[in-house]
Amino acid sequence: MPRIVYLSWPAHEITGGIKMAFRHVETLRGTGFEACVATPDARPPTWFDTTVPVPSLNDLASATDVLVFPENHAGFLRRFASWPNRKVVFCQNQFMVWRGLDGRRDYADFGVHDLICPAELVAAFCRRRCPQQIIHLVPYGIDEDVFQPRPPNAVANRLRAAQAAF
Repeated sequence: MPRIVYLSWPAHEITGGIKMAFRHVETLRGTGFEACVATPDARPPTWFDTTVPVPSLNDLASATDVLVFPENHAGFLRRFASWPNRKVVFCQNQFMVWRGLDGRRDYADFGVHDLICPAELVAAFCRRRCPQQIIHLVPYGIDEDVFQPRPPNAVANRLRAAQAAF
């Protein structure tokens, strides 16, 4: 079974996208897959706990690793475009796709065939913007001990009534 490698910006940067990539890899590893998060500097995050291995991008294996790119990193996509590996984009934010495409029409121009999207809105955008891709909807896990719906009578800003009703 091939190793699944999520490529990431340096993990010491504090952004939710990086943390979610690590959470995906933790889940994959917990179900028996060999998976890791590769970064340019091979440094693990210091702002949250994880057991995920963090190799350098230089440790990736051409042809065998499944590469999972962030939607917004054209540098990674360009660097590995010529590799024959299976390539996937984890698109967490449709508003950042332009950064990853870097003027190209579709992620297919980098050899990508699949996109993972955490929400139907993101997936709908990706279906329109990248019609050659296979779109996989993988919703975020929500810790219900931390996040709970508001009660129906919760106070909401009257200027955002439509959002409050939703």
